[in-house]
Amino acid sequence: MLMEKPKKVNLISYLPLFIQNYREIEEIMKSENIILQDEWHHLKQAFKNNFIFHTDIYGISLFEKMMKIYPKAKDTLKDRQIKVYTKWNATIPYTWKWLVGYLDAYFLDTSIKATPVLFNNEYRLDVRLTAETYFSNREYELYYELRKLIPANLILNLINVLKKIEGKYYFRNALIYRMKKKIRADPINTVPTGKYWIGSGIIYKLKKGV
Repeated sequence: MLMEKPKKVNLISYLPLFIQNYREIEEIMKSENIILQDEWHHLKQAFKNNFIFHTDIYGISLFEKMMKIYPKAKDTLKDRQIKVYTKWNATIPYTWKWLVGYLDAYFLDTSIKATPVLFNNEYRLDVRLTAETYFSNREYELYYELRKLIPANLILNLINVLKKIEGKYYFRNALIYRMKKKIRADPINTVPTGKYWIGSGIIYKLKKGV
């Protein structure tokens, strides 16, 4: 967003020329310029507070009060604007186009990409969240927001997808639900699985023999 230039106020230009030359009048006008310029700024911001993404702290608090949204102490102005916007545009029933637009608005100006996938035969909606590094509480709050908006007979799943990280990782304890690689016994109670080593763990399901 481009920074707006402050309005330049010059009251002395409205006076007759012969008065503008007096030093006292010039100083009075300079002091009043500051006051009038400040009033102009507040007037302009009052108009901008009618639009969610142009509000200041005071303006967004009025929207929150009206919509019964209670921001967290760590929420930034942008976070609060997005929460208001998403709830403001929450309409039932929804369409697929609406859902895509809702997710885009929810993660506006973030590195998170949300991709909805609908399984008609299973009455299931999966939302794949792709992130470069990590997920915050805001991503997990999406479940409760969507649950109020989508049909009640749809199963909702949020699936986190992190960027693949190469390297070696060591786990002291782990629960392995499903493993595709072959596992062999190790004399030091270590389970080798390619680049990953687990000190001890429980294997729930295997596709190949041990």
